[in-house]
Amino acid sequence: MRFHFRKSIKLFPGVRLNMNQKSISISVGTKGFRFSQRIYKGSVLLLLFIFLAIAALLARNPGIKEIFFTNAESVVNDSLEQATVIKVSDGDTITVRITGENEDKKVRLIGVDTPESVHPNSSRNTAFGEMASDYTKERLGVGQVVYMTKDKSDTDRYGRLLRFVWLEQPEEQNNHFEIREKMYNAELLLQGYAVAKDYSPDTTYSKLFAEFQNEAEQNQAGLWKQDGF
Repeated sequence: MRFHFRKSIKLFPGVRLNMNQKSISISVGTKGFRFSQRIYKGSVLLLLFIFLAIAALLARNPGIKEIFFTNAESVVNDSLEQATVIKVSDGDTITVRITGENEDKKVRLIGVDTPESVHPNSSRNTAFGEMASDYTKERLGVGQVVYMTKDKSDTDRYGRLLRFVWLEQPEEQNNHFEIREKMYNAELLLQGYAVAKDYSPDTTYSKLFAEFQNEAEQNQAGLWKQDGF
């Protein structure tokens, strides 16, 4: 069993110090400056001091932020839908039951695209699609509670809900660290099981998702290691 430690501390309005077992980062809105450093007991206080100082500097000097940070648009819809996973169809499509409703609804994760595994045209289905599907089935088990947010569109032409799916309820939906650590759409990209794909007009996280894809490709994560894309 893997142990996951993460902590996000609000330093100033819009500025947070984020920590997990591998790194410490500072985020200003959707912008993030990440310092990768495995945490050792003797370095924690020093690292905290350094990042607190940087956070204070960035908060007081907006011009400096542009040197360290990349932009992503803010989330359009601030409301969260709590839902329970009923079924996983493939790597980027699930069925959920929204809390308080009596009808199951199919959800297409927006901003990402996994290889096909259940396409009506069987020639388009691949072993890589099965791997992406298996990964989602492992991460989004039946009965798991998730939280969903939408961009501009509510459904696609097939009637599927278009959503960002969160594994944990985010405190700030446009926080770079929380997107990396809690949003499943982002996890698919970072773990190398999906590529970033724009579906206009739902492009809130397009730039950020492209960065996540590039990071996964450089790290040869998931399907990138097997030439799955």
